[in-house]
Amino acid sequence: MAYRSRKQDRDQQIERRVNDSYKYAKRPKAYKPNPEVLTIMRQHPGMTWEEAIDEEIKAQLAELTD
Repeated sequence: MAYRSRKQDRDQQIERRVNDSYKYAKRPKAYKPNPEVLTIMRQHPGMTWEEAIDEEIKAQLAELTD
């Protein structure tokens, strides 16, 4: 059986605590989305935010050229 010192135990506990703090710090923050964003995303289901914005811009440009 391997010998473990108290220092090793303490170091592992500190390392676990630091890793947990990073893990929980990376969680996304709750925010209230903009209503305009929600309507754009509903109009273009299955698209990413960038693709939906591109489609909206194309549609607006098409309206301007008509």
